[in-house]
Amino acid sequence: METQGDAILEMAQRMQAYAAHGRSISVMDSVSFADARDAGQIIVTGSHGGHSAGEYAARIMPLVSVCSDAGIGKNGAGVAGLKDLDAYGVVGLGVSHLSARIGDGMDIWQNGVVSYVNDSGRLAGFSSGTRLKEALTAFLNGNPAGLARSVVAAGEPSPPMERKILAEHRGRRIVAMDSISIIHGEDRDQIVIAGSNGGLASGELTLRVRPAFVALNDAGIGKDRAGIAGLIQIDQAGIPGIGISHDSAEISSGADMWTSGIVSFVNESARHLGAEVGQALPAAIERWLAR
Repeated sequence: METQGDAILEMAQRMQAYAAHGRSISVMDSVSFADARDAGQIIVTGSHGGHSAGEYAARIMPLVSVCSDAGIGKNGAGVAGLKDLDAYGVVGLGVSHLSARIGDGMDIWQNGVVSYVNDSGRLAGFSSGTRLKEALTAFLNGNPAGLARSVVAAGEPSPPMERKILAEHRGRRIVAMDSISIIHGEDRDQIVIAGSNGGLASGELTLRVRPAFVALNDAGIGKDRAGIAGLIQIDQAGIPGIGISHDSAEISSGADMWTSGIVSFVNESARHLGAEVGQALPAAIERWLAR
């Protein structure tokens, strides 16, 4: 099955923001841009901190992984992947979605305020309420003993991201996936429900495949409406897009978006098809299909 992995790499923008004592801090808009170079290093990403983000980071094994808290949301799903990283001894830090734009690694680095620290992070001396940039540079400059160790995988691996066809209506499939990163060409002109945030990176992937309709998590909407910026972006191409309240459905779970999601945002293309804020997601899609 061909995925959008290559497309994601084409979109990837990353930079080394700081280095000390043989360790570096790399900034990127998505944790999916991380690679083998980041093993044992610090990555600052614009991704949400849900289970899929934890899975990506666990493949790389950085020393520290930073994500947006995506508004925390239902069952703490916005930072669940950062909590998962405790099993590997990886420090996981969440940045307030109100302090920095989700999907914008540089804004996370420059303006982010720490809102969540996993157990490994607390042991390393991190705390919530601190400015991320200051906390990370102080951590490296302090040359703590933890920098000398290698991060070693331990515990059970995170479950793989799920992708499932939920239904079919007159040849058009409703496809749920935990991350928009696993969208592929066969989803063109289909209905896609993805557990990703509705930021610009998700919008770019949507534009590449061009589904008939897409639903994404609003990630708390957050600073500069970054959590729905991609849904606004795809409206310019006439693609209907809706945001699902992060308090109603777990980010990083396409299945929970479908079963529990409540519409919190509709772009103009979706509005013209009858989608409304406050609807349950299945009802919004059923209304469109009925038309």
